[in-house]
Amino acid sequence: PVQGQLPQKPMDNIRAYGTGLAGGQFDANAFFRKPTVIFRSIALVLAALLWFSISKGGWHRLNGSSHHQICLYGSSASTCSFASALGFFSLVGAGALLLSDARFERVSSIPTRKRIVTGDLAVSAIFAVIFLVAFFTFWSKYSSFDLDEPYSTGYAKFGILLAFLSTLAWGGAAFFAWRRYEEGAVTALGTNFDNEFSGIDGEVQDGYGYGGSSEGIGAVGSGRQISVANTSYQAGAPPSMPPNPNPMTLLRALIALLMSFQVATSGKGTVDVYGCAYCNGRPLNYAKVKMYDMDPIINTFMGKTVTDENGCFFVNGSASDLRSDIDPIINFYHKCPMWIQFGSCLLKSQLVLNSSEVVNVGLVHLTDIEVTELKTTKDCTYQRNKHKTPGLPMNYLESMHLDCEPVIESTVDVVKYRHWTFDFQIYEDELHKSSNICEAINQRFYFEKRPLSKEEEEYPLAFGLVLYKNIIQVLLELSIFYHPQNAYCITVDRTANKDFKRIMTHLPKCFKNIKVFIGKRSQWGSYGVLDNVYQCFKYLAHSKHNWKYYQYLSGSDLPLRTNLEMVRIMKALNGSINSDIDEFEMDRYRTMEGIHPPLPLYKSAMSVAMPRAAANYIVRSEKVKRLLRYLSNTWIPDESFWTSVAGNAPLLRVPGSFRARDIIWLRKHLSSNLPWQWTTSSVGTTYIGRYQVWEWQKVCMGQIRAWSCVFGAMDVAEEIRYRSHYPIEFDATSYSEMPTVELYNGKRITELTHPDWLLLSSFYRL
Repeated sequence: PVQGQLPQKPMDNIRAYGTGLAGGQFDANAFFRKPTVIFRSIALVLAALLWFSISKGGWHRLNGSSHHQICLYGSSASTCSFASALGFFSLVGAGALLLSDARFERVSSIPTRKRIVTGDLAVSAIFAVIFLVAFFTFWSKYSSFDLDEPYSTGYAKFGILLAFLSTLAWGGAAFFAWRRYEEGAVTALGTNFDNEFSGIDGEVQDGYGYGGSSEGIGAVGSGRQISVANTSYQAGAPPSMPPNPNPMTLLRALIALLMSFQVATSGKGTVDVYGCAYCNGRPLNYAKVKMYDMDPIINTFMGKTVTDENGCFFVNGSASDLRSDIDPIINFYHKCPMWIQFGSCLLKSQLVLNSSEVVNVGLVHLTDIEVTELKTTKDCTYQRNKHKTPGLPMNYLESMHLDCEPVIESTVDVVKYRHWTFDFQIYEDELHKSSNICEAINQRFYFEKRPLSKEEEEYPLAFGLVLYKNIIQVLLELSIFYHPQNAYCITVDRTANKDFKRIMTHLPKCFKNIKVFIGKRSQWGSYGVLDNVYQCFKYLAHSKHNWKYYQYLSGSDLPLRTNLEMVRIMKALNGSINSDIDEFEMDRYRTMEGIHPPLPLYKSAMSVAMPRAAANYIVRSEKVKRLLRYLSNTWIPDESFWTSVAGNAPLLRVPGSFRARDIIWLRKHLSSNLPWQWTTSSVGTTYIGRYQVWEWQKVCMGQIRAWSCVFGAMDVAEEIRYRSHYPIEFDATSYSEMPTVELYNGKRITELTHPDWLLLSSFYRL
């Protein structure tokens, strides 16, 4: 070199943030060999596959419907939407970063290059973290997913694998972006002035700045050449830093993982399993049974069924497996023993089976502790499942396994049931805390979805109720009485707690044929009881529903007849009113003693069978309105209304009415032998609205409350069996032979088929 002159440095050896200075030509071969480009290309492909997998198989169409879909990741629509969005944004992000890499060498500003590399590092690291979280989220939600119909799992599992591989791809891109950032920070073009230019002559010659000459730049006789070390890991020459992992090796590893997944899902096997499940020596009927192929990470769903009434089941299914054999496992979802409570959760008993195409498990005793291969754990995912299969699922309260035969036959085992209790508080808490009351009710209580017969559909009934407590008991009662063709009206006592009111007032949103009012305080003996009853009665009479007969129910009634039997009984009544008939007691006048009532008063029960024509007449009658005002000042007016309206045929011509005065006279002057038992062929009474026993009428084997018998297990043998428990065809002919019906149809007292039935309005009245 010339004395006093800096040596010229070749420009291609000067690099900033992993590439040469601006102005160089684009080298495609070198570009695609860069580690960051390789990992971002992999991330781009994985993002496209993830987006496709979720849109193709992340959603399952229920029962083949194109409108109702459910996400296979825990039934969470937001999770599938998140997966699709993640795939899309990852695709866009990887493409944008690849484009910036391709144009990187054209950027001449070093600060701009630094910002690009910093952004690359940040985006890659963020995507790596997001995909890591997504991987565990997809895995967890898919593992907890439970659906009661066959569904394809390939794309959902593939999505989980893609999330894991994307974590590696974006993690690798972030790592090499960090290496490029680190290189740029250490080997920027700027150098230390004192070290690099210490050999330049500092004398000023001919007035041309520090060591310059008349020819321009000063020369240094023995100055050393300035060089910038080539430390770029992406340069063609070997780097000065320690060797890095070969990116092609990582790429081959990722491709191998993808190929292994493809191989794992290429083969299929089929398994048939049958047997019977028992609980405490009795069949475990209507229990959910599901079969899976046991895999190292996520078990593959193969098939499902429900045990029949004998506890037996048959389930078949197929699954893909890397190996030649399927490792089937059977899950039983149940509550056995029945007294074990886990809130909204069931017990899940898992039975590991042998690898075979046909497996007979024989008898599986879920309470047998010697069955070592039977693993029982708590399972909460099944109860959250919204989609039910036909049959009676085990989460319905009506499906609790109770052996009623000893109770009905009054054998020695009935004593055990006297002390049996069931804590419904967990179910009540579940209802109160639920954000979707209708869903919670339908998960626990079975309500008929359609009429059970054409006869019932063409003859709908109406029911009125007054309620104030015991929400679980009320919903059990409603679910038993409920039929979609009938009409229901409920008045809730205003003193009921707010949780009870909230659930009851929500019922019309769940069932269109139920109406709910908030009424007055229903204190016993007060007018509030009658006012609440009449409010619903009036609503039903004015409704457009085509019901035929009205009946009142309390909050603790159970039907002794099926809905079809009640329809046939009401038809046999032929438009007549059925009400209890008794004399009005003087102490009930209270402050109205000496004041003449609008109609002669009679005592009756709250329950009544009222035809629609009579209801329409009553709610429009001015005399009935005056009677209500009169009764509002009497004692226990709810027991004085129905027969006072229906038993004054000459004075109030209500359709279906009768002469209560004549019936009371006959009871005083006639006598007869009582029928020995109450059966379908011998009604034996004029009142059929409610079977009720008072404490002075017979021994109560249950409990006495408010002078009335609350039936218990010891009463069932006598009370229930008398209603013709044995499976014979129901005949409502005897109901058309009741004296009140025949009198309404025009017969004289001397022509009655059973005049002795007039003597009693209940079987045990003395």
